Amino acid sequence: MIKKLIALFFLILFLFHFTAGASPAELYESAKKAYYEQNYQEAEEIFENLLQEELNNPYLFYDLGNTFFQQGQLGKAIRYYEKAYQSLPRFSDLKLNLNLSRGKLVDKIEISFWEYLYGTFYFWVKWVSHNELQILLVIISLVFWGDLIFLFSKKRSFWKIRHVLFVLFYIYLLIGHSISSELREKPYGTVLPVEMQVRASYLDTEKTLFLLHEGTKVRLIDEQNFGEDRWLRIALPQGQKGWVKAEEIGKI
Repeated sequence: MIKKLIALFFLILFLFHFTAGASPAELYESAKKAYYEQNYQEAEEIFENLLQEELNNPYLFYDLGNTFFQQGQLGKAIRYYEKAYQSLPRFSDLKLNLNLSRGKLVDKIEISFWEYLYGTFYFWVKWVSHNELQILLVIISLVFWGDLIFLFSKKRSFWKIRHVLFVLFYIYLLIGHSISSELREKPYGTVLPVEMQVRASYLDTEKTLFLLHEGTKVRLIDEQNFGEDRWLRIALPQGQKGWVKAEEIGKI
């Protein structure tokens, strides 16, 4: 009887071991193991399952980008590199892989004059995440208004050189944050198929305006449903616009 109970106990323990779900850490390790063993399809499936539990984990975005890059899926790789870059702008390996992926693009898209001007005057923004920029603005705002209240309470002259410079810096930072927020709030996406037709209208799918290729980054400006298809209107930095099928774009 005791032997039967012991056997039943180990049977239940065995079944529990294989039916209990693995922890996220165990799944992550198994995905990394599959990746290093070049089982990229298996690694991709595990990383995507992990993303369903941790939707905004930039390191998972990076790992998934690497997995797609190794499989030659440039559009998906750049999509996830871009998603990771929003939170990890100083991650050197990420920047290296993103630049390497961009170097393989067929379409060489020039940035707009507005983006060039912003990148020139606010060159340092690319090294901080949006959250860090918000925190910096809050800190500077508290210092600015605290200093202002102190000066007026003591009835001291405000217009000294250091305060003028501080006010100018505060305005500069505020404008930079506003522009950065506006740019980041506009949704972007990457082209997923090797070649994609950009059409004049979702109502006129026969007229092709131009072609785009895998990995090209576009801005998403509108969305429409027509029949069973969902369409997105995209824009390039130099002003070209058109409609594409939603499944051809990976949202960033």
